Amino acid sequence: EMKQQATSSRYQQQAELDLIRDAVSASNGELIEFKRYSAQAVQQLQAQVSEVRAKLSELLNDMERQNKARVEAEQRAGHSLNGLRDVFQQQTTQLDTGRRTLAEQ
Repeated sequence: EMKQQATSSRYQQQAELDLIRDAVSASNGELIEFKRYSAQAVQQLQAQVSEVRAKLSELLNDMERQNKARVEAEQRAGHSLNGLRDVFQQQTTQLDTGRRTLAEQ
């Protein structure tokens, strides 16, 4: 009877080991699938980051161009205003000279 119990115990241990082996194999398969999914997710995120960086770079370049154009427009406007101020000053001087001349006559 002891021999039968030992044999029965050995079969039970073997069955438990088989269950553990099957569970480890299943977990290993899930781990491999998770790694594959994770790698794909990382690649997608890296592609999205690259795309966002490219768009950001493009936006910064556009902003730089617009800022440069604004500065140039402000400079032109300033030169035009200075020119108009000079013309106005000349006209005012001529008008004052004409008034004095008329007043003296």
